[in-house]
Amino acid sequence: MNLVDAWIAYQETGNEQYWWAIDRIDELMENAPEACWEFILEAMDKSFEKDKVFACLAAGPLENFIHQWGEEYLEVIYLKTRQDPKFNQLLGEYGVWKN
Repeated sequence: MNLVDAWIAYQETGNEQYWWAIDRIDELMENAPEACWEFILEAMDKSFEKDKVFACLAAGPLENFIHQWGEEYLEVIYLKTRQDPKFNQLLGEYGVWKN
């Protein structure tokens, strides 16, 4: 099972067998922002029809990414908001908090 599928499975079930995905995302957040960004985009596409998972993506990995890497990725994030309605929804409706 790949990282995105394991993360989604954990959000849907809470099954501890998928906790490794949470740990791996934390590692990516610290050390590999490009890989973390790619994770966010893939998870967004795969979880769009799953409200709870989509909300967890907004309030978790995306919010943390913006907090940690927002300045460096400001242009990338801005362009994504202009190009992708799902990303706008992830930012707005599902609530990325300013932290």
